[in-house]
Amino acid sequence: MRTQMRHNDRTLRILLVEDDAHHQATLSSLLKQDGHEVILTRTPNGALTAIDRCAGGTDPIELLVVDLNLGSGTSDGLGLIQTLRDKRHQMPIIVLTGHGRSEFEASIRAGANDLVSKSTDSGTRTAISADVYYEMAHRIAQQQLIVRREQGGTDSPLGPVWVHAGALSLDPNDSLVYFDGKLVENIRPKEFCVLYHIASKINDGASAKDIKRAYDDIIRSEDSVRAHISAINRVLGSKVIARRLVFSKRGLAAYRYKIDVQRLSASSAP
Repeated sequence: MRTQMRHNDRTLRILLVEDDAHHQATLSSLLKQDGHEVILTRTPNGALTAIDRCAGGTDPIELLVVDLNLGSGTSDGLGLIQTLRDKRHQMPIIVLTGHGRSEFEASIRAGANDLVSKSTDSGTRTAISADVYYEMAHRIAQQQLIVRREQGGTDSPLGPVWVHAGALSLDPNDSLVYFDGKLVENIRPKEFCVLYHIASKINDGASAKDIKRAYDDIIRSEDSVRAHISAINRVLGSKVIARRLVFSKRGLAAYRYKIDVQRLSASSAP
């Protein structure tokens, strides 16, 4: 029996972009069983049309689930994600892939929020299973948790205090980043959490393990932390967040991520 993942969250309007008819039908059925409204398409152009149509009404797309490889093994899913982010669409995006972790960083760089593998342990493509859907439902629940935190939910680990690091100012109440007083766009929710954690420890820095532990319910691994840091650096400027050898008061040394204020001052962000 499939484990329920709803946790009393509200239902979502989800756009599912999947060119495999069997996978599309299976995922759509399972999502609808969990109470979500599902809009279906098989192509990037179909997805863009659906998003633009819904954006003009009162019920915009709230979550995009997209197969990374749409048709003939191409990575059209990545192109779709990049196009949406270039157009300033901010809905969460969950990627489906048959190649597992190897495509995680590319997906994050393109603008995805999370990834679910459709592969078996041997790496071969498999039919959508209950385990795969359970994983996807868990990722959806994580995105809903992030939304609750952005809206000031009581389970938010972010304090009400703004954090300042050089020219950067971070507003934890609205998850907004400012550079020299100007709003920085394209910092996604998980990236904000990572940046806030590092900025709040401006002197000591933070390890990937520390950040993963602080946001264990929404960040899946230390590799994810590093991918999010790379994404932040692409927005703020090369190596604004750098890995440095830091010595504690006891003389112990450890590599930790810190904001390089000098590099930040030379950055052209936003």
